[in-house]
Amino acid sequence: MDKLKGSLFAILSAAIFGLSPIYMKYAVLYGLNVITFSTLRAVLVTLASFLVCRSLKLPVVLKGPALKETLLLCGIGSGATGFLLALSYDYLSSGMATTIHFTYPVLVMLAGVLFYKEKCSAAKVAALTLGTAAIVLFTGSPGQLNLTGVALALASGCTYAFYTIGLGNTGVKNLHPFVVLFYSAACGALTSLGYGLVSRTLVFETIQMPGIAIMLASIPFYSFIAAPLFQLGVRYAGPTTTAILSTTEPLVSILAGMLMLGEEMDAAKLIGCIFILVGTLVTVAAAKEPRALKTTPVPTQPNA
Repeated sequence: MDKLKGSLFAILSAAIFGLSPIYMKYAVLYGLNVITFSTLRAVLVTLASFLVCRSLKLPVVLKGPALKETLLLCGIGSGATGFLLALSYDYLSSGMATTIHFTYPVLVMLAGVLFYKEKCSAAKVAALTLGTAAIVLFTGSPGQLNLTGVALALASGCTYAFYTIGLGNTGVKNLHPFVVLFYSAACGALTSLGYGLVSRTLVFETIQMPGIAIMLASIPFYSFIAAPLFQLGVRYAGPTTTAILSTTEPLVSILAGMLMLGEEMDAAKLIGCIFILVGTLVTVAAAKEPRALKTTPVPTQPNA
């Protein structure tokens, strides 16, 4: 049942992550751009997760190999990924950048097969194919591609694949989720803050109080629920299954945009939604462990 439990964690995590663009779109209306939003949230989550770890008496100060592995994974997963994806938006539409970034489930599956001798089942291949096709349908026509933007978006997919694989195959997966959250938030805060200062996109003068309220409201769900659930999904279901199920993230974004922002649902998006739902059902069904067959003991004959 661990695989099924991990699959459910992964789906719930992706669903919550899928709501993040809605928070950002509302926050932009009140003077918060994406970089400022991400920086403020990461700084506050770093402080809050540190306090939570202290209150739970969790070992925040890691040493030796545990510290090196955690800094490497969190620095790449939360720091480099966000930085590269943000840079790709300067050269590509957000939809195209998202499509290329979501090659990471394919990379996770390939790495699992090549380096960890993971079995590539027909169910996983089918679900991954459906999910990838759905994301392409969601983003529509790619338009003119910029090679620099493609390289940056692809690099962000590679770094997040590295993070997902490492989370499932190193000692980091055994750390408490709030400890991993602390290091992830700290790495994300340093990266987004540095990028914001260099690019001069860190702007506070235009921020209005409703924007701050929206950013604060996103923290409990995005950081303290979705991020730990992703780690638990990797722990119990494995990196490949969790990565495949993460394709439900853009599905939730599409549906939330339609319901909350009045965005249109065209035929391509509808087909994409069906693809992801089918792929998710296939993955969850494959995660169910077969029940052990009950055997009836053969009665022994009494001695004559």
